[in-house]
Amino acid sequence: MTFQNVPFNLFIIKNRKQDLVHLLNNRKNVNRKKLFHLLEKKNNTNIRSVMPMMTTKCNYTLKSNKTSVEQLQLLQQKRHHSYETQKTDLFKKNLQAYILLSRLHIPTPIYLLFYSAIYGYFLTYNVDVLLMPSDTSPNAITNIINNIIQYNLNWEEVNTIVKNICFMYFGSINIRIVGCIINDFFDRNFDKHVERTKNRPLADGSISIKRAGIYFCIHSCLALLTLLQFNNNTIQTGLFSTLFILTYPLFKRITHYAQVYLSLTFNLGFFIASSINIDLTQHILPLAISFLPLCFLTIIYDTIYAYPDKKDDLKLKLKSLAIKWDKNILKYSKILTINMLYLFYLSAYLFDMHYSYYILSPLSVFYLYNMINQTDLNNKKAYMNFFKKSKNVICMIALAALMAKICEALQKGQRSSQVT
Repeated sequence: MTFQNVPFNLFIIKNRKQDLVHLLNNRKNVNRKKLFHLLEKKNNTNIRSVMPMMTTKCNYTLKSNKTSVEQLQLLQQKRHHSYETQKTDLFKKNLQAYILLSRLHIPTPIYLLFYSAIYGYFLTYNVDVLLMPSDTSPNAITNIINNIIQYNLNWEEVNTIVKNICFMYFGSINIRIVGCIINDFFDRNFDKHVERTKNRPLADGSISIKRAGIYFCIHSCLALLTLLQFNNNTIQTGLFSTLFILTYPLFKRITHYAQVYLSLTFNLGFFIASSINIDLTQHILPLAISFLPLCFLTIIYDTIYAYPDKKDDLKLKLKSLAIKWDKNILKYSKILTINMLYLFYLSAYLFDMHYSYYILSPLSVFYLYNMINQTDLNNKKAYMNFFKKSKNVICMIALAALMAKICEALQKGQRSSQVT
């Protein structure tokens, strides 16, 4: 900062002698010895004698105290505003990079994970628990509901169901973010060469690997904390599923059937949620059959979603079903969709579902088949639209299981009320 840019007054001269000398040292036309002698004189009270030299030698006009203070305040305000603006811009930049890394701007996969867990939870739920007597006394609202349905519900169990659903949703958010960070870490050198993924934070360098690792640890801890709210079987199942989450990104380097492995990984919430209600080892066959439609759906939407990346993947020597199926994607997708229909019926039979499930579950199959018919491979927007609509399919599957359990509970409740 030069001497001319600094407002001076008598107070500064009296109390900042060394600073003033330092600022004037670089001026060739200043008699430094004389100035220093004047400033260092012990009994010097005639400070005004310094003023003419400052104005003549440095060509600087000393302004009034009032003007100098106003200039200082204005300068401080500008600096403070500039600092606050920089902080705000930095925060916005980091927040935007975090949102891109965690894909929070594309919430569809969160719902896909969540609905898969909801489907497994209600498919395996025992409605008899809802009809058991509760230890808590009913309040006014529960009394009204009990009078409407004409039998007493176990409201402690209702609270447990709501709590479990909230945990599953929170867990879906965190495990989705963890999966995104792992995928972007492994693919960061490939993503920068693919049109759709070149702006991902780890690919373009807007987020460092260290910061991404911090985000990974935070969301992993949150997911683990959610998992610990359930029983031991559920905790073990959830911990086992992490193996699939960590290894999925590597499969596109090995085989064209990476989407098959993804379908297993992405729907493991079905088994985690099912383990809350039943022992998985004793129901392997019905669970596996019920799990297959979810896998087929994931293979369909992820293969269609990956189709625009086909040319870039070939250049990078990556593999996918989109490359293997090529122009036959829609044909094979329809075959998988048709197979989902009989799997739903077989699953309903093995789990002894209410007859309403036989009516409601095929609706998701018809909806999916219609989506495939309307998909145009030459339309770039069609791939993302298909991916986003896929959550509606699995939502319909989960609702079919939920409605079947509600109908079963109503039916059993009416029978129990008639007996009593």
